Amino acid sequence: VRLGKRSDHVTGYSFTYDAKSTKNEKIRADTAHTNVLNVHRTNYGADYALLVAPGYQGADDEKSLISKLCENDRVTAITVEDLATLVEYFPFRNITPATLLGLFGHRTPDRTHEFVEKLCDTEHSVVPFVDIVKAIVDYSDRKDPVTIPALNFGLSERIHVDIGNEKLRHIVAGIAALAPRGIWWDGDKVALNTSIDKVVEEISKSITPLPGRLVEEMRSGLDAFR
Repeated sequence: VRLGKRSDHVTGYSFTYDAKSTKNEKIRADTAHTNVLNVHRTNYGADYALLVAPGYQGADDEKSLISKLCENDRVTAITVEDLATLVEYFPFRNITPATLLGLFGHRTPDRTHEFVEKLCDTEHSVVPFVDIVKAIVDYSDRKDPVTIPALNFGLSERIHVDIGNEKLRHIVAGIAALAPRGIWWDGDKVALNTSIDKVVEEISKSITPLPGRLVEEMRSGLDAFR
């Protein structure tokens, strides 16, 4: 994961990952094989190792075997549900590779759960979704797609907030993921492929399966285009 320029140097991080399945709701500590994940992390020269599973026996006990193994082998354990929550909230919160770096500072499932809850629930991470879509709509009247730096500059003039190019790039990627047919996005430039009415309709269909609170937030924002 390349984070780009930070102060006077370029930073980034890498991680290996493994997903476990089980007939039961939780995997046992002896089937997690955290020692093997540690070896894989070392072999690939990665900074971190991520373990994903439906659940973990002893997840809520810091003295349990799974907790001790994760700490000892430097493995970050997360549940499928918490990982899915990050994916669901990605377009609506400030969830970027930079903010996710903090996840790897935790090892046990209960700690990663707390991290996900805080990241998704904090009001400070709510993105100005409506303002960004409005800006994309305005720029789509021009002949050429708008670049992220130009969009960021326009937003700073509009809402007096400098989101930052890298952060805005991830936010736009999330919005485009909700309307892949209606929004054209190549990683640096964005434009509408169709009318804003059709984009709103596509986004509305995409958010229907999401958690109730997210849908309410989005629908209230989409009402601004109706």
